[in-house]
Amino acid sequence: MLASRPAALAALREDLLPALSELEGALRSKSVEFWPIIKTGRTHLQDATPIRLGQEFLGYAGQIERAQKRLGRGEEDLLEVALGGTAVGTGINAPAQFDVTAARYIADETNRPFVDRGNKFVLLSAHDGIVTLSAALRTLACALFKIANDVRWYASGPRAGIGELSLPVVLSGPEVVYRVHIRSRVANFGVAIVSRSRGVSVEPRIVRSADENRLAGLTAFPYDANPYRPSEGHHRLIVGVLQPSPGAYDVVFDTPARGRTGRFVFRLWQDDTTPPGVHVLGIRGRALELRVTDQGSGVDPASLAAKVDGSERSLSYASGVARNSLTGLARGRHTLVFSAAEYQEAKNDLARRDIASDAARPGGRIPGRRPRIHRAR
Repeated sequence: MLASRPAALAALREDLLPALSELEGALRSKSVEFWPIIKTGRTHLQDATPIRLGQEFLGYAGQIERAQKRLGRGEEDLLEVALGGTAVGTGINAPAQFDVTAARYIADETNRPFVDRGNKFVLLSAHDGIVTLSAALRTLACALFKIANDVRWYASGPRAGIGELSLPVVLSGPEVVYRVHIRSRVANFGVAIVSRSRGVSVEPRIVRSADENRLAGLTAFPYDANPYRPSEGHHRLIVGVLQPSPGAYDVVFDTPARGRTGRFVFRLWQDDTTPPGVHVLGIRGRALELRVTDQGSGVDPASLAAKVDGSERSLSYASGVARNSLTGLARGRHTLVFSAAEYQEAKNDLARRDIASDAARPGGRIPGRRPRIHRAR
């Protein structure tokens, strides 16, 4: 369990807590902006005394503020390590000062204040610190769900709902819909818009068939969910579903309210668990050429990156060939590090790794057949 402690702390301090701090700041900013607006208060959807919209958003900000404090308390428990306890906590047969030295080494390597506080029995017999952090995360999840649900209710309508909030609609025009029938269990399926005509606005999403308001999971919304890429959390015209249940799904392309949709090309993938293949073609002109191919979701050009001797190099990609510029390099031996990913990795990198591991086991292959697709409307 030792490895889980620095891993959890890294995820907290580098990813979750900065994001929560940003969210709290945004909610407080909206609280100030909405302070002049007075609306009907509600208790369990029943009318109550008036309240400022800014006061409600101040409440949301307070939830996120307190969530960060709870996570901070759980974080303190993770800084204790029990190395040198030798299985049960007595430390028998361990070298003298091994525990203190090991804790200091881990602290230096991770730049986090890990310590050995002497009582190894409590750390080896139970994992209360992990449980405390887990409880704080579940409380945070409830707070986020509550905030999202309030906004959903206040924006319901617009004709027959509460309709107190008006959320901006980016693309409110006609929809282009394709229906996908998944006939057996597969690892994933999804769609990426790979090209579009100049000026064309279109956004994909995947919903349960005949219910366009029910997204088929968080990854069915167009954003990059790969934690190992700089574009994580950014808007990408890629949607996908992880381990979809057999049944019907609608791939919806939202378009503008005015003007013609225009031409766009999308690529559908399903059961993609294999990374792209890279083959060196050789040097042509002042560039090293590599063929990058993927038979599943397709090579994502935004993922391509090259470093020579540790320095990033410019590259271009067309017709399956990546050209890495060698301009300015001296004669001699150099080290090239080239990385490539497919479109589906923007949606389910971690899940793909787990699935690939399962498929590597004898009898562990995940069966899959081509989905049946037709134009719905």
